[in-house]
This record gives sequence, structure tokens and C-alpha cells, in this order.
Amino acid sequence: MKSLRLPAAMALLALGACSGRNQAPPEQARPVPVQVVRAQLSDVVPLIKSFGSISFIHKADVSASVEGKLAARYVQEGDAVQRGELLAELTNVQLEIRRNQAEAAVSSSEANVELARERYEDGKRSVEARFISLAKTDIELEQQQREVENLRKNLQDKQQLFEVDGISKEALENARLQLLAAQSALASMEKDIEIKRIGLRNRDIEDRGQRVPPDPGARQKLLLELNTLTLKAEVQVARAQLESARKELASADELLKELRLRSPLKGIVGTIYVEIGERVEAGTKVFTLFESGDMYVVFPVQEEQVVEIRRGMKAEVAIDTFPGRSFGAAVSIVSPVVDPQSGNVMVRAILQTGTDELRPGMFARVTLYTGKAVQRILLPTSALVQSEGDSGTALVVQGGRVFRRKLRLGAEREGKIEVLEGLKPGEEVISTPSPLLQEGALVDVQA
Repeated sequence: MKSLRLPAAMALLALGACSGRNQAPPEQARPVPVQVVRAQLSDVVPLIKSFGSISFIHKADVSASVEGKLAARYVQEGDAVQRGELLAELTNVQLEIRRNQAEAAVSSSEANVELARERYEDGKRSVEARFISLAKTDIELEQQQREVENLRKNLQDKQQLFEVDGISKEALENARLQLLAAQSALASMEKDIEIKRIGLRNRDIEDRGQRVPPDPGARQKLLLELNTLTLKAEVQVARAQLESARKELASADELLKELRLRSPLKGIVGTIYVEIGERVEAGTKVFTLFESGDMYVVFPVQEEQVVEIRRGMKAEVAIDTFPGRSFGAAVSIVSPVVDPQSGNVMVRAILQTGTDELRPGMFARVTLYTGKAVQRILLPTSALVQSEGDSGTALVVQGGRVFRRKLRLGAEREGKIEVLEGLKPGEEVISTPSPLLQEGALVDVQA
């Protein structure tokens, strides 16, 4: 194939040469007029441009703590809410019944406490009455003992008179019978007193493991306490039952409070998950709230750019929703994880001021400044014939002719782009190259 093509090409050239002998020489190509920009070094701050979105710093899911039916809702998605503001109310008939039962139990327990306390007070009064009764009985005992002694002396006197025939046998027998009756009454009285003293004796104190106080007043006080221990315990039991009933009532009240869903923060309502009339199980999420105030802008950077980023670095954020405005931000978190698919690392920067109008999810354009000013060549983006990623091509004018130049590009800045490699200061670059302009073409640089 090669041997056939070479002779054919030579024959065609020969024919062309013969025919050209009779033609006039062609006119020289005219230079193409072009505008150029001269590459110059400018002070620029290193930056990284990216796209991201606005995100919350803090959010809160408001869930139902107890089961119920959504009876009322007082906010809509996007509404601003204050901390503690009522968002919605649930109803639960079982909880209301439980609360009523607990309230009735408290009333009953309060009555039981009052009754036990009255019994305790009555018990103390009864013991005090026993002390008084024993004191009276002791007096009567002393009187009976004196009477027995008197009757014994009287019997002795009459016995002496009887021996000298001073009285009749019948009179002596009557005196003996009077003494026996008095002695019987004294014995009966002593038994009664012994019975009345049960629980009030020294041995009763000792049987309880207590020492008998030497002071009569302290002894009586101790006996009073020992004889009312059961009644006092009943008061304590009644009070414990009242406390339990009150706790049950407080628990029921707290559960009823949980039916009222309130905002845990100042912010906006992001999402509503339950409609009025729907049944809500305990733990069901009803609202998602986003805290207002400071927000994050979240954006990706390439893993090779991460080494340039430090916490606290400043950034400017543009939101398409607010044209002509920018929001300041500072880098807060740089993710330690690289996405294996995209090679990106996520960065979070805190928006510093004027965020009340922003909403999570808004699209954001981020410019992150990563260092101090350095000198870079800047070209208008219109001077690039083509660009892809960090590579591009421009047309350089040298000696009146066009030459293509491959460039390594940096960040784009307000219609201009950094040239990191491929261009030297002072070189002329066509500012708006025509797609028909070919390499090596003559050009006329216009002033």
C-alpha cells in the first residue's frame, strides 16, 4: 500500500507544478485583527470555591411521651416558635380517669390520716386517764388499808374485853366478820390495781428494752409513748399511704402535661408528621424543629484541598435567594472522612450574622479564603479557548502569530481565573479568541 501511494503523490505534485507555470503567485494571507491582554502578576488571596447548602446547628424532634389522639395543633411548617411555646395537644381518656382516681385516693388518704391522728390523740388521753385513775385508786387503797388496820385493832380490843366478860361472844364475832370483809375488800382492790397497772409498770419498760427513768415525769412520758406505739404507727402508715397517693396524683398530672407538646427551643417548625385526629403512640415523632440564630453552611472540597483548610478560616457565602448579598462564615468542622466515591471532604462553617432569613436546605455558593495574599497571573475567563477542571487552553501572540498554550488553572474570581502554570508575565494573550482562529495564523494586535 505504501509503495503505491508515494508515486501517486509525486505525480500529483508534478502536475501541479506544470500547471502553475502559467498562473500568477497567490496573495499573502492578511493578518487577523485581535484584542490582547498582557499577563501581569496581581495580589490575590488563595481561595477555594464550592457549592453547598444551609444546615441547622441544632435541631430537636418533638415526640409524644404518652399515647393519645392529636386533638389540636397550633403551628404550621415554617412558623417561628419560642422556647416553651405550645405546639399541639393530645387527648387520652384513660389518663384522665387515672388522674381522677388518684385525686379520690388522696382525699381518702387525707381522711385516714386525720382519723388515725385522732385515734392516736385519744389513745394518749386514755393513757393519761389511766394514770389519774391509778392515782385515785392508790388513795382508796391507802384508806382501805387503814380501815383494815383499825378493824384488826378493834378485834384485838374486843378479844381482851371478851376474855374478862366485858362483851358478848356475838359482839366479838361481829368484829371478826367486819375485819374479814375489810380484808377481802382490800385484796380485791389490790387485784384491781394490779390489773390497772399492766402496761404502766417498770417491768413493762424493761421488757421493751428501755431503762426506767428515775424522774417520775420522764417515766410517765415514756410509758405514755410505749402505750401508744401502735396508734402512732397507724398514723405513720396513714401518712405513708397519703404520700403514695399524692405521688400517684403528681404522676398522673405529669402524664397529662405530656399531652401538651411544647417547643424545647427557639426556632422554626421544619416538619410536621401527624395530622389532627390521628392516633399517636408513645415515642412517635410529631414535629422537627430547627434552632434559629446561627446556622451552618455545609460544602464539599477535594481531598487535596483539605490540607489548606484550618478551623476559623473566613468564608463568604452567597445565597441565590438573596441576590447581591453575602453572609460571613467561619470554618468550624472539617470532616475526618473522605468520600471514597467522590473524593470529597465535607466542611461546615458557621454563618456569623444575619441568618434570621435563612432556612435549612437553601443552595449556597461558598468562597473560602485559605491564606494570605500571593501573586498570581489573572486572565479574563473569556480568554480561554477551552477549560476542563484545572486545565485550560489560551492563544498567545508571539511575533505576530498565534500559538496555543496549555495552562494549569486555579480559582475563578469575578470573571477572571488564576493561571498557575503555562504563562509568563508580559506575554500577550488574545482576550476573546475566535473559534476560527488557527494556530500559526498571522494577527494584528489592535490598540
